[in-house]
Amino acid sequence: MTRTALSLADREYFGYEDAAAYLRSKGLDDVSKHTIDTHYRRTKKLPGEPKRVGRKVFWHRSQLDALIEAL
Repeated sequence: MTRTALSLADREYFGYEDAAAYLRSKGLDDVSKHTIDTHYRRTKKLPGEPKRVGRKVFWHRSQLDALIEAL
């Protein structure tokens, strides 16, 4: 049995790099970790708190979709 990585469409939670790739796939060009962090910390357009596992941060798909709507 082999394990395969879930595609972006099948995921619930995204790390910074995967979240940027998800937002780029939805039509937002030039999105990076810095863009996501800016909208979370400064503009508050990224709602809610991310899920933290150790030192890693994960964003839920609904939070990213809300960011798209806010932009």
